[in-house]
Amino acid sequence: MKRENFEPGTGAWVRFDGYEIRDGLIRPRSRSEMFKYDPWALYRELLEAGEGSAPYVPLIAAVDDIEVGEDGKPTRPLKPREEDAILAWCRQYGLLGVLPHEALSVTLAARWDYVARAAGHPEGVGDDPHQMALQVRYLREGGVWKDVITCNVNPKESIRSPPRGSPPELIPAGRVAFDTPKVVSVKMGQSILSVDDLGANWARHFPAVPPEEANTYLYPCPGSASFWKLYAEPVEEFVGAVVRLKSAMGTVGARGKGETSPTAAFAPLVGPVGMAVEASADSVLDTRWIYPTLLASLSGMVARDLSAKRRLRKCEAPPCANRYVSTAWQSKYCSTTCGKRMEMRAYRKAAARKQRKAKASSTKPVGRKAPVAKGRRGSATTTGAGRRHRLQ
Repeated sequence: MKRENFEPGTGAWVRFDGYEIRDGLIRPRSRSEMFKYDPWALYRELLEAGEGSAPYVPLIAAVDDIEVGEDGKPTRPLKPREEDAILAWCRQYGLLGVLPHEALSVTLAARWDYVARAAGHPEGVGDDPHQMALQVRYLREGGVWKDVITCNVNPKESIRSPPRGSPPELIPAGRVAFDTPKVVSVKMGQSILSVDDLGANWARHFPAVPPEEANTYLYPCPGSASFWKLYAEPVEEFVGAVVRLKSAMGTVGARGKGETSPTAAFAPLVGPVGMAVEASADSVLDTRWIYPTLLASLSGMVARDLSAKRRLRKCEAPPCANRYVSTAWQSKYCSTTCGKRMEMRAYRKAAARKQRKAKASSTKPVGRKAPVAKGRRGSATTTGAGRRHRLQ
């Protein structure tokens, strides 16, 4: 028995009611409020209502005129209207999450800390009087980020008992029992793992982190509320990801004529998506797709629309040029308003053409026939040879 109202896809996400672009970063404005929502729930509502467009449609329209180079970065600074369009979209949907989209694991600097506090439990230090030599890792598994704590196995140095509630203390680098802070990721457009220092890879996305703490900062777990309050996205990464999504859509329309197949084009966009298996009270199993980033959710929506033959189009009713999705191959306009406007424009052109033609016909001069000379008896004059013939 199938469970009712079971949604096969989910992608919990956050947005702020205010964003700004500063120092090349799209970031939440100071004191802006954070909201949680599910973009897939919004997408399903739009499909059921038959009104509006999927979230990726206005996003692609916002960067339509921006060109990127081979490195995936814009070839010129963004125009004010382009920045405004991106910020308006972010206020409605949030950032794309390019950094956690590419990351596979994150290793933080080792610290002396209480296990409960390191694991993020609400009770904090609890009743534990001991701090342990710990190292926290964040791993993405099945589309969900989890924290994994590693303890120093050396019994001589694994526990210490400072005053209760003492803050975490960094463990000097170079200890054999711990890894250096690092990030393992797969960059979009690349097919190999990239291992980078934590500070070099993540520091730019967290402008509030002091530069001297870039490699040792206690970064929150991706997906958590504290993570999003600190996270900022470089404009070049944001635009590059959208252009990549738009390019992937183009590979479907090319029907294998391009150098990149749809499978290869969409692989890095939906790579982080995971599957969860859930059981109801009556032991009915269901599978659910987990989309850990907004970029992955948008890519999944594009794939579903394309599989249902819903194509992204541009309105042909100037000056509109809006992007929209339609299943009708002959569709030209994004709305009935644009369609009626073009019908009226065509009617007026036809009426004006008819009026010009009628006016031209009424003012055309009427031609006169040339007069014909007549003889004495009213007959037409003839040549001399003709007159001689009649006299005979």
